[in-house]
Amino acid sequence: MKTGEVAGVVTAVIVVFLIGFVIGNYTGYFVEDDDDTDGHSHSLPHSHGNMTVGMVEVKNYTNIPTVDLIIHIDPKAGWNLQVKTTNFVWAPWNASLAHVAGEGHAHLYIDGEKITRLYGEWYLIPELTGGMHEIKVSLSANNHDNYVLNGVEIADTEMINVQ
Repeated sequence: MKTGEVAGVVTAVIVVFLIGFVIGNYTGYFVEDDDDTDGHSHSLPHSHGNMTVGMVEVKNYTNIPTVDLIIHIDPKAGWNLQVKTTNFVWAPWNASLAHVAGEGHAHLYIDGEKITRLYGEWYLIPELTGGMHEIKVSLSANNHDNYVLNGVEIADTEMINVQ
């Protein structure tokens, strides 16, 4: 190849890359779903402001999803949360996609503030300030709507007293 041909190929590659990058960002293909961070660090404490979440009413009364939050003191530091569920499938690969009955993820709240998504049964809270803290886990559909039964959120709440 001659120098002019190489320059033309390089230019064409750059143009194709830029077009793909612009289209990818416009369609969300290259934009990472950062709902876990909501644009900021999740170091405690913090606030998520006025985020709103919808509801998915459970209609199948024979397979109602349940959640049981169990808190274990970590021998080294912090607390290990165990989130036991029934009639619920953890589906992190479908997070932010369409609702599929009975699957999704959970949202962790500490003292009423959303901290993160949970994609499985275990999560470590490394530290908390002194005093009483409310720990809540709510089951969420893939699209982040809260699962509810008769208008009541399917969630479990426990308290941690930090000395």
